[in-house]
Amino acid sequence: KAIAIELKESDYMKVIVQAEKRTLFFDYVYAALNLHASTILSILRSYPNVLRSGVGFVSTRDDCIVIRAYRSRNVAESLRYKKILDFMWADQEVVK
Repeated sequence: KAIAIELKESDYMKVIVQAEKRTLFFDYVYAALNLHASTILSILRSYPNVLRSGVGFVSTRDDCIVIRAYRSRNVAESLRYKKILDFMWADQEVVK
């Protein structure tokens, strides 16, 4: 199995584009950002389609995997993460 990790300090748009391109050549691709996990989740709520590509996300600031990578052919996995993000978004709307 081939794994790629795209690293960026904070340029999330660039890392998303590059990581999505790498899914054509690697089994698993991660985008690692030096941002808090909560910030990465907020970004992903704005770009939910990136989850369909199978790219995983890592917070180097919090030293954790935020979203686990999966093979892009496994669309069912992307739907699971989309439901989690939708739930988190709805939960935040109630708090406001």
